[in-house]
Amino acid sequence: MTDIPPPKTDNPLENEVTTLLEQINETSGEKQSALRTELLKLYFDSALTAYISNQKTEQYQLLQRGLEHAQAFLNQGETASSVREAILKLYFNMGKTLGDAPFLDAEQKRATYQRGIEHAQAFLNQGETASSVREVVLSLYVNMGVTLGDAPFLDAEQKRATYQRGIEHAQVFLKQGETASSVREVVLALYTALTAVLPETGQQALQIPYFPISGLFSWFSFDKIQEAQDKHTLIKNWRVYLQTAPSPITDFTAAFQAFLHTFLSDWHDPKKSHRHVVSTETLLAISESLYAIAQASENKALNTVFAHLEQLHNSPTVLKTEELQQEKAVLEDTLCDTWQRLTLLPLKDLADLEPLQSLSGWQRLRHWRTLKQLRQARQRYQQIPKHCEAVKTYYHWERGVKRCETALFDWLREAIFKQLDFPNGLDTLPDILLGILLVHSTEPMAPETKIETWLQHPPWQNGESLQRALDGSGWQTWAQGDKPPLYTWLDLLGQKPRLSINQQISYFEQPDLQNGLRQVMAGQPDQLISQLQQAWEKALQRAFLLAQLLTRLDKPNFEGNLLALTENLDFDIGPDSRSLQEVFSALASPKQQAALFQQHDIVDIFEDGLTVVGVTLPTYFKALAAVILGDAPEQIDNALHDWLVKQGEWDDSLPIEETLAVLKHRFNRAIVIYQPKHPKLGNTVHDWAQVLLREVLASETPALEQIWAQLERARIALTGLSLTLPAQWDETLGRALWNSLRTTMDQITGGYVPSENEPWQPIDIWLYQISEWTSNRPPTIETAQQHLPAQEALAQPFLDPVQQRYRVLWLDQNGLSLKDLPDDCALQHLWIDEITGVIGHWTEGLAQWRKRRSTTSDSLRDWEEVMKSVPVQSWANCFQNWAADLTQLTVIFPAPLGQLPWETLPQLEEKLVREISLAHWLKSSPSENRATEDEKQDEKHFVTCDPNGEETCMVKEAAWVAKHYQTRLAAPCPSVFDAIQQLSHCQQAHFCTHGAFQRHNPLASGLTLLSKRDKKDNTLRITFPLWTSSLLPISADVIVLSACESNLSGQETEGLLTPIGIGPALAAAGAKTVIGTLWPCDGVAALCFAYHLYNIADKEPQLPWHQVVAKARHQLQAMSLQDLEQVESDCQLEEPDDACSNAVESAQARARFGQKPFDSFSSWGGFVVLGEVSRRS
Repeated sequence: MTDIPPPKTDNPLENEVTTLLEQINETSGEKQSALRTELLKLYFDSALTAYISNQKTEQYQLLQRGLEHAQAFLNQGETASSVREAILKLYFNMGKTLGDAPFLDAEQKRATYQRGIEHAQAFLNQGETASSVREVVLSLYVNMGVTLGDAPFLDAEQKRATYQRGIEHAQVFLKQGETASSVREVVLALYTALTAVLPETGQQALQIPYFPISGLFSWFSFDKIQEAQDKHTLIKNWRVYLQTAPSPITDFTAAFQAFLHTFLSDWHDPKKSHRHVVSTETLLAISESLYAIAQASENKALNTVFAHLEQLHNSPTVLKTEELQQEKAVLEDTLCDTWQRLTLLPLKDLADLEPLQSLSGWQRLRHWRTLKQLRQARQRYQQIPKHCEAVKTYYHWERGVKRCETALFDWLREAIFKQLDFPNGLDTLPDILLGILLVHSTEPMAPETKIETWLQHPPWQNGESLQRALDGSGWQTWAQGDKPPLYTWLDLLGQKPRLSINQQISYFEQPDLQNGLRQVMAGQPDQLISQLQQAWEKALQRAFLLAQLLTRLDKPNFEGNLLALTENLDFDIGPDSRSLQEVFSALASPKQQAALFQQHDIVDIFEDGLTVVGVTLPTYFKALAAVILGDAPEQIDNALHDWLVKQGEWDDSLPIEETLAVLKHRFNRAIVIYQPKHPKLGNTVHDWAQVLLREVLASETPALEQIWAQLERARIALTGLSLTLPAQWDETLGRALWNSLRTTMDQITGGYVPSENEPWQPIDIWLYQISEWTSNRPPTIETAQQHLPAQEALAQPFLDPVQQRYRVLWLDQNGLSLKDLPDDCALQHLWIDEITGVIGHWTEGLAQWRKRRSTTSDSLRDWEEVMKSVPVQSWANCFQNWAADLTQLTVIFPAPLGQLPWETLPQLEEKLVREISLAHWLKSSPSENRATEDEKQDEKHFVTCDPNGEETCMVKEAAWVAKHYQTRLAAPCPSVFDAIQQLSHCQQAHFCTHGAFQRHNPLASGLTLLSKRDKKDNTLRITFPLWTSSLLPISADVIVLSACESNLSGQETEGLLTPIGIGPALAAAGAKTVIGTLWPCDGVAALCFAYHLYNIADKEPQLPWHQVVAKARHQLQAMSLQDLEQVESDCQLEEPDDACSNAVESAQARARFGQKPFDSFSSWGGFVVLGEVSRRS
């Protein structure tokens, strides 16, 4: 259907319209769209001319005719952006026209804007992205909001909601890369209007989150505002806002942080090229600052727990108690010796003098000195318990214990609520009404009992059932009241102790809820029923997560990840399987429920489905009642408190050392069930670092100093592992940000016009201050070169995303250079191609070898052949040539390459040294490692093992190492706290434990200090996860990890992503040198490796660690039967009943058949060293 043009007239406008319509009817496609746009603009411009001439009626008629044509074009399927823009502009001006004299028709004005918004929504739903259309869409929301706030509507809440919907569209546009300044100007208008209306709705406190975004857009858009009145309004509003700083000022810091999260994650994407008034460098810096805060916050919570426990551990109470216990031990020895001199056998109580009754007078006279010593020792011995009790009161012991308890509880509670985010009381109206329904309808039964009936018969099935459920609650009285606050209805309900509602909601009137209840009274319940269904469905989903949490906290011996909650589940309903979401949606709607469940029992199906995640139906009902009533936080608090108590209780009667042991055990258990969730921001830093690196490398002459910086910045998961922030950082930063916001507003209102790319001062303040506090800047090239010894070089291989090949950033005495590898080892696909890549072959072979370990120790030749492949050999030869005149080549490998045992190649074993980051390399300066003879004599050693690791020779290895060091074997290490304490004070440490490397979540990797002997063993594991290494700076010079995959880094990652693992994390925490393995190691081989390692180190004290390790590998590989028998003798492995002996016999059996027991590559090739290799003299 086409428009029929009117006949020619004497009116030029009509004639032009006629001509355009004729042309429109004769054309199609883009030309037709262009003509339609021209026609609509003709009406728009003519109406504007009429407005200027004060011909308001004609203006209205022209706009009306333009809209009629617009509707016809849309009916014909027109989709061109230019036409859509013209249509929305007609609606925009028509609305303004209807609101002015002589019409003054507010209702028609509102209806016109509403129709325009409906068209706008349809255009957006169809994928419209033109900036000009988006500008008018947002303008419609601005004017619609103004209209709803004026007479006769005066509806501040609808005004706020309209602005909010407009902002939601704006957020989508910004996320999609909208950067037009004209759109930005309207976005500012929306934020300005929303911020101004919030006090009218009693939500003045909600203004603060909008200040940063409004400030940013004001800075860049103020000079582009066309209307003087709009500028005046904006200035006036800012002056009001900035008169008084928010209290507390930390609210503004939190708002600014949330704004940066939105700015970084919602408005930008590393995979997209658009930028909103900032550079890639700024986006990288923002991601680093947010990561630093997340890591520092995580560290602060854990550090607080550890600090209180450490304070208690080092308190005068404990020290005095230890002194008394030592005295007690001495006195026990004295008493035993004294009783023996009297040739008497004492009773169990050494202080019991009853045996003296058997002495004759002559014997008493003969042993009078001994008897005197006995009585004196006995007197002191009996006083020790009294002294121990007295010590408790001297040093505020009980207060310190309670601080430890509280800190641990608060840490776990914060972690739980960070993930589940239950509000303190119900805070949305449908949720509140649902809670009222439950608490009112359950008397005298328990809410959990009533909920079971709701699964099948919810009380909102229709208006009648809803009214029956509300009968007696006073709902009609409240609904008919004159704007009554919500608490007046709650008063009518009576005392309902479990119903928890946010006070900010209950103290204000709630017109939306009132209107909904009035509609129920009028027989129109559909809207309220729909809201209740949505609230019920949301409660069912949240309760599913809460029930899992409560189930786990009900198990004292739970050892999984407390917060790894299942969010998806399948239910078997007849022959079909339905998702959790489908079931919850059906339970919320009676019609869907009948269709889905039909003849099946809902409760039975639900109970069967919950068993998959270990949740019982009563626990789920308990969780659901807690969610609906708003007391979920209280239920979580009770469950968490009970779980901690079950880990060990204490009271005043418990000895000090036992109380301390209980607290340490609770700390152990908390660490076992908790895993931090913050690596996502680390990946964000990595992604933006890679984007910036791509930009740098796209240049014909890349800036080497920028490549240097980006490579280190991408390692933030390691370099930032121990980040901290000063006390009250958020308060200090909040004041600085508020002052800078005021400064920028004074600048632009004073006439200053910033350039498009000029930094906004508050963002600069934020970045500078966080960077200063965390000191996480990459070291400069000059600093690194000064640190670099003569005849050494530092190499950083990286994947060039532009050329798609590996290149090497090389630092030596001649300076920094960018070296290119040969094509046969540089091209990206040679390494990471899924089918033919070196890394794929390596990891596949490693996985196969792990599966075969339990049945055979035969080597997999295909796996070993990887190290002989062309890319590996070519790379090694290239490094060998580059380092021909050097004594040492330090390499910081990217993640995929770091898992290969480069040190086993003859070309590299004498020179190659692994490092994890520039920061660690600089901190581990050889000049800082020299010790005086006095310091050497005071060296502390820490040796520990898993006592349940007898079968893999862990205990025997640790015993030999402890004997070698002439120190005590800590087996098991009593707690994670003690392990961290030891590592923070010792110079050398040796762990013989199981290594648990998590490939897909390296931060969850760790060492098992105490494992289970078998599945029936009820022993609770003691796990030392690597993320706890941030608690204290580790001072150890050398840590030997005789544990599987202890020096392996994240092999599932690519490119620049931080090579994080157990050994690297300990190095990042301060350990100068870490010796460990790249794959699971054979127990006997690990013992023999340690045997050779320490013997070589003793014989050649000047030999660097990487060469000591290389010699130990060679000696392990070359071991004969006689060599193994020598180790067996020295390590006391001969006992026939020893659990380690079976493993030794297997190795000996291979040797008797002419094989070397550890000749296979898998036995010796995995031992490597990372970090500083120079030895203490």
